[in-house]
Amino acid sequence: MRTRKRPYHESGLHNYDMDHYGFHIAQYTDQEWPLPVASHYHYCIEAMFITSGTMEFDTENQHMEFNEGDLVFVGSNTVHSMGRKKNTKLEYFLLKFDQDLLLGHLESIFGFEYVTPLWESIKSIPLFWPNETIGDNAVNKIFNELYKESIGGTYGFEYVIRLKICELVLLLIRRNFHTNNQDLLGSYEDGNARVFLTKINSYITTHFYEELSAAQVAKYCDMSYSYFAKYFKRCSGVTFTEYYNKYRILKAESMIVSGQHNITKLAMEAGYSSASYFIKQFKRVKGTTPKQYIKQMLKSEKNV
Repeated sequence: MRTRKRPYHESGLHNYDMDHYGFHIAQYTDQEWPLPVASHYHYCIEAMFITSGTMEFDTENQHMEFNEGDLVFVGSNTVHSMGRKKNTKLEYFLLKFDQDLLLGHLESIFGFEYVTPLWESIKSIPLFWPNETIGDNAVNKIFNELYKESIGGTYGFEYVIRLKICELVLLLIRRNFHTNNQDLLGSYEDGNARVFLTKINSYITTHFYEELSAAQVAKYCDMSYSYFAKYFKRCSGVTFTEYYNKYRILKAESMIVSGQHNITKLAMEAGYSSASYFIKQFKRVKGTTPKQYIKQMLKSEKNV
């Protein structure tokens, strides 16, 4: 299965669940979802768990086949296509979620510390856990519970689903650790790194509106700029500038949801002196401009 058409963008804000909760969960069979799916990409994380049959999966430079019990994670902006292997039936769970969903509250660095290296590792290639690596029924159980909560809509279901997604990711991180694939874990067991990141996050929380620089935070930590930059990247998986910009954009997103729709005020309250630079950074992090984000959010609320 090879698709050669120009990849299309599948918007991460394509339904009410993604707009308001940051996730979407579905269960598909051959009859419920037409295959093959042409080459496409999206800004959310995508996970597929095969429950029956064989899925053919292509990236720009790889061809893979996933069988019953296999799990694959696809990163944001990764061009891929998928289809059913000839003469087989295919059933699978599909989970899509905003990568910021697992970063926890903005005041907590711990979700960022554990999850960011995983996201960084799937930027260019999907991560694949074969059935024999996962081993038990844990992943199947999580996906069934995710789907049950999603279609049930019981009070608090969105909170349960977020917890289940965290449970799934933690399971995979631990499986990687125990199979000696510790490159994803970086400095997880470095207690000094955790104290270091917590200290920085506390400082950012109270000074984010000041347009902080890496040099300024390095001075606060009593480090040279070069050592601070290298140590932060080693501990977190991203540069200080990348983290700081994402922090401020998440702040802005929270303000949008709370009712602040003035772009200039959003920029100022998120710590940006330039509205145009704020718009550029918002699009880089969220995949859409603030104006488009607000428009889509209001449209979804009207359709509820």
